[in-house]
Amino acid sequence: MFVDCTGMNTSFTADSWNFPKMKTAEGMFQGCSNVKQIRLYQVKWPACTNMNNIFKDCSNLRVFNFEFKTAPSAIADLSYAFDGCEKLERVWNLGSLTMTSCKNVDYMFKGCKALTEIKCNSDTD
Repeated sequence: MFVDCTGMNTSFTADSWNFPKMKTAEGMFQGCSNVKQIRLYQVKWPACTNMNNIFKDCSNLRVFNFEFKTAPSAIADLSYAFDGCEKLERVWNLGSLTMTSCKNVDYMFKGCKALTEIKCNSDTD
């Protein structure tokens, strides 16, 4: 969807995206090297099973915030999701993902040299 969208600068917020039949978000933001913050707020992706490489090589991404309204219920693959996000410092609300069906989280945070905080709940203060 936004692969290699280097013109996407500073901050990106997806508010109330409703994709009830979307099965894959693979590589959705891959290579968006200038974005520093991504917030998925009140999104509905109930059928999504594949989120591998979703933020791969977003090299300037510093903060990512999940806030699903209807979370995917059967994510199977989150491999390499943040691979190459070398400036990523914080991931918030990871617990909003239902990961009971997840089979692959290989290298999910590979190369995230600055990562200091992962919050699983919605309390971001």
